[in-house]
Amino acid sequence: MRGNGISEAPRVLEVSHNGDIAVLKMGHGKVNALDIELCGHITSRLEELGTSSAPAVVLTGQAGIFSAGVDLIRALEGGGTYLRDFLPVLRKLFDVVFFYPKPVVAAINGHAIAGGCVLACAADQRLMARGPGRIGVTEQVVQAMAQVKSPPRVFISGSAVGYYGNPGDEPLTEASSGGEDFLARLCRRWEVAALEAERLGARVVLLRTGVVLGRAGGALAQMLPPFQLG
Repeated sequence: MRGNGISEAPRVLEVSHNGDIAVLKMGHGKVNALDIELCGHITSRLEELGTSSAPAVVLTGQAGIFSAGVDLIRALEGGGTYLRDFLPVLRKLFDVVFFYPKPVVAAINGHAIAGGCVLACAADQRLMARGPGRIGVTEQVVQAMAQVKSPPRVFISGSAVGYYGNPGDEPLTEASSGGEDFLARLCRRWEVAALEAERLGARVVLLRTGVVLGRAGGALAQMLPPFQLG
């Protein structure tokens, strides 16, 4: 128990203060994967801090990792029984962060994809740390290439059209400048990590893909039923 009356869950979530600002640092496993325990601890601490004197909350991770998203191994091993318990807890976490009565800042200090990215986007503001924070799989692939005798001659890395931010109706090409929002900066970090493969003699291809919605099916067909059901 800390002096401010807020308990700390060892190895899961560290609660501290920087001046008046409350800081929640995830320390769950190697990559802060989201499972029932971590989601529950973050939600509980936020609810406690909501009635405290702290004017704002910073959410970050340990050791150059923000969050690698949902713990898929845990979900696979637990099956339907685990998912029925986990999904409401995950949704509550996102709701609490998104509708929090005080400002929540996600301090992105590294890897933040899938559910980790959604968690960051639910916050009011997102700040990306400068320095060697790990972006994730891309870096691991490049490191693996450096360790083999005959590395691939071509390395294809996919990021997203999120690289460009929100330019409105402006036509975009590969030469267009990147955006400055969270997702744009994250895409740039991915691409910088991929371009390290050029040092190994590989030709690096950067794919910036997006989702196209059309009446013929595809992603739109999967997204419509929840809206049609109300």
